[in-house]
Amino acid sequence: MRWMTGIWVALTVFTLTLVASAQEVRYITWVGGASKALEDEVVDMFRERNPDIPVDFATVSGGTTGVLERIIINEASGGDVDMALTHTRYLTDLIEQGLLLDLRPYIERDGIDLNAYPKGVMDSYLGPNGEIYAFPQQWTTIVLAYNKDQFDRYGIVHPDNTWDIFAMEENAKLLTQDTDGNGENDMWGLHPQSLNEYVWRLWGVPFVDESGTRSGWHDPKAVDAWNWYGEIHQTGLIPPSVNGADGTWVGGKVGMRLAWPHTLMENAPYMNDSWDVVMHPYGANGERASRAAGAQWAILKSSQNPDRAWELLKFFISTEAQHAYLVRGRGGIEQNAMIQHWVTDFDPANNGITDPDTLLNRNVMVEAYAYASLGRQPIGYNQMLEEIVNPMAAKLRMGEAAAGTLVPEAARLIDAQINE
Repeated sequence: MRWMTGIWVALTVFTLTLVASAQEVRYITWVGGASKALEDEVVDMFRERNPDIPVDFATVSGGTTGVLERIIINEASGGDVDMALTHTRYLTDLIEQGLLLDLRPYIERDGIDLNAYPKGVMDSYLGPNGEIYAFPQQWTTIVLAYNKDQFDRYGIVHPDNTWDIFAMEENAKLLTQDTDGNGENDMWGLHPQSLNEYVWRLWGVPFVDESGTRSGWHDPKAVDAWNWYGEIHQTGLIPPSVNGADGTWVGGKVGMRLAWPHTLMENAPYMNDSWDVVMHPYGANGERASRAAGAQWAILKSSQNPDRAWELLKFFISTEAQHAYLVRGRGGIEQNAMIQHWVTDFDPANNGITDPDTLLNRNVMVEAYAYASLGRQPIGYNQMLEEIVNPMAAKLRMGEAAAGTLVPEAARLIDAQINE
């Protein structure tokens, strides 16, 4: 792969010298600034309980790619990084390259209950022989948020957990309005978040087939999925600016929003209208699915201190630490911690919510994670998204070409990259 080759070539032109205490756990992340300070508080909780295990928690420059490069460099140079926050977009690459430590022996030795995490999430970390290579810090799922005031204004029955995507579409048409009569919509029915990263799954189509050597988009249902994606954009149900989701939602200009829970909570203090959430609507195949991605902790196979790194990771996946991440808005999807945070302890006022009719269905924020799994991702998936999927989605949104033409060509390009 081009990005992997580039990194290895870079290693031939410089030497990285790393010195670290054999007893210190080195943990790297791409997170910085105020967010890093919040995560430092959770690391400090571990330090207080384990004074004999020093932890160096450091931010690597270059974002998620910077962490990836550092992991590869660490492996090649015999460096001192023990644990890293990784991103799902390149997790498969790390597993296939043999750079991560299998955690299953530790899990079984210490009796870690994997059922405390959504099955689809943990399945995303499995190796071919049942290895487990990571645990989630943050994970995205998508729920359907809806503006209660807008639904009531137009006399439309509120969404519920029985809806499918076609019911969502039909109600989006009712909510799309030209309120000032100038011939242009100024109220839209729907704004989807990251739909271009999972729409094919709503038709039951995988990104790659079971063999892992061929795109799943050769299935004709993939054309149906992308055709629907193009139509809901071209018929005016969605605001013209993909990047304007927060503004149109907060401003009461969008009736429904397919959104990440953490995004909705970031917007919550600025909302004037009453709103709530339901589960992501069923797909065309009668099953729920949503976009999944996120950050997860992994211990490097080259770690000098795997036992101590496991002690740190074991603390991070505990209910206590997961709840600490949740209250800080920095992740946490362990089931007990989520129930405690969203159902038992949730205080609307502390989250900027003053409307008593807003966010009553908070159990949805917990249950939605059961439907957010990665599915099979090939090596180089991130590159395929950037070079193939996203440009195709942009053309479909603009109506520049038909799905029947674009999707088969995308499938061919995916095949070519898989088999490079």
